[in-house]
Amino acid sequence: MATGVRIELITANQFLKNTSPKWNAGIAAATLEAHNYITKHIKRTQPTTRTASGKLVGLNPSKPGEYPKVVSRRLIQGLNFKMKKDFGFLNKGEVYTKVKYARALEYGGRSFMRRGVKANMHQIGWAFLRGAKGVK
Repeated sequence: MATGVRIELITANQFLKNTSPKWNAGIAAATLEAHNYITKHIKRTQPTTRTASGKLVGLNPSKPGEYPKVVSRRLIQGLNFKMKKDFGFLNKGEVYTKVKYARALEYGGRSFMRRGVKANMHQIGWAFLRGAKGVK
């Protein structure tokens, strides 16, 4: 009579491959939530005028610590998100912009991306869970 216990172990890679579709759906939902939150908070417009040379200038710029105010909408139009592969099958979400002055805003006292993610972390977490469960 054989006695004993047989245990099958799943390696981390097998576990991750089995859960990767749910993970990827959750990451996509969380990334979209972060993108939408950031976009919503930098859509504030301000009065503008043109200088004699034709340059567009904002009359009421944002103060340090505030989300940047929009003058030409380039910052909003340049805001995008994408999914990147990690470990070959898991996705990482990335919200980014290629607008040249965005780095100066982000690290010069008018942070809008890091601040937006930090302020909305609770909703981003719920978006991840809803996406992983397939709930809209």
